[in-house]
Amino acid sequence: MYKVLNISEEGRGGGAIGRIRIIANELKGRINTIIVVPKGSEKYVQSLKQLGLNYREISLYPMTTDFKGAILYFIFFIPEVISLACLISKEKPDLVHCNGSWQVKGVIASKLVGVSSLWHMNDTYQWRFVEMLFKLLSWLPTGYIYASERTRNYYEKLSKKISNSPFSSVIVAPVDRETIQPIIRSRQSPIKLLLIGYINVHKGIELLLNASAEFKDQEIEIDIVGPILSTRETYVNSLFLLQRELDVSNVSFLGYQKIDTELLSKYHYYICSSIREASPMAVWESLASGLPIISTDVGDVKEVIEKNSCGVISEKLNGESLAKAIRTLIGQTDEEYKEMSKNAVIASDTFDKEQVAKAYLSFYKKVIGE
Repeated sequence: MYKVLNISEEGRGGGAIGRIRIIANELKGRINTIIVVPKGSEKYVQSLKQLGLNYREISLYPMTTDFKGAILYFIFFIPEVISLACLISKEKPDLVHCNGSWQVKGVIASKLVGVSSLWHMNDTYQWRFVEMLFKLLSWLPTGYIYASERTRNYYEKLSKKISNSPFSSVIVAPVDRETIQPIIRSRQSPIKLLLIGYINVHKGIELLLNASAEFKDQEIEIDIVGPILSTRETYVNSLFLLQRELDVSNVSFLGYQKIDTELLSKYHYYICSSIREASPMAVWESLASGLPIISTDVGDVKEVIEKNSCGVISEKLNGESLAKAIRTLIGQTDEEYKEMSKNAVIASDTFDKEQVAKAYLSFYKKVIGE
C-alpha cells in the first residue's frame, strides 16, 4: 500500500483541511495517509482521532499579514523546513502532498529529501509576495493538483514552467453524503438564504449587505454561518458598521455551526457572494442537500450552475447585480423551485466523496508509478 504524507501548514479549519480529512478517510485501505498539522490544532486533531486517521503534529507557523505572525514565520522558516525534512525521512512516504500556494515548506523539504511531491492549489488569487514565491519554487514539485479550471489558468499564467507538466490534474472538493443528504423542500415565508464560511474579505459580505438592503421590507432572511477570527475583527467591525448604515436587520451573523443536513434543511437557497473562490465546498454541499444556488462568478461555479440549471449567477461583483440574481430565484413558481432543487442534487454527483477519492487515487498512482 502506498504511503502519502499530507501536509497542511494551518489547522484552524476551513475547506482545505476538511477536504484532506474526507479524502484520507475515503482512501483508507487503499492509501496509507498520514496528515501533518501544526501543533495546537485541537479541534482538527480531535476530528482525525474520531475517524481513526493517522496524523502527526509539528511546529508550523502559518504565513500571516499581522506583524508578529510574519516575524515568527520568517524566524522559524528554516528550522521548520528541516523538521519537515526529518519527518519525511523518518516516515519514508511514496509521495508528499502539500496544500496551498503559500504552503511552501513541505515542497522544499520533500525536494531536500528526494521524495516526489504534489502541490495543491486551492485559490484563484494570492498576495504579490506569494505569487513571486510561487514563481521561484514552481519547479520543485513533481506535479500539481488544481481545485478548479480557473485555478489552473491562474497558476499556469504565473509560471510557464508548469503549463506543460505531465503530472497535473483538476480535482474538485468532495462532498460527504453521509452528513449531507437531499431534502424535499417547499417554500414558505420567510424565504431563508444561507451563506457559510470564515468571515473574511474574500467572502464579499459587503456585496451581500448591499444586496439585502433592497429586500428590507420583504419576508427574506439571510444567515451567515462561520467563525469570526480575532485576526479579522477590524474587517468584521466594518461589516457591522455598514449593516447599521444600510439599516439592514434581515442579515444575521450566527458564528460557527456544524454543517450537516439538519442545518441545511432550514433554508430555501444558498448564496455565495465571494469575490474569490476556487472549489467552494459549501456550494457543493448545498447542492447535495437540494438547495438552489445564487452565486457570483467564482471558481467553476458558473459552469456547474448553468450546465445543471440549478441556480442563478450574479454576473457583476456588486450589490445591485447580486440583488437581481436573488430576485430572479425568489420569483420562481413552486414547480420551478422544486425542479431546480432536484437538479441541484443531480449536479452534486460530480462532487461525491467516493468519486473524488477515486480521482485522487488514480492521480497518486500515476505520479508514484512514474
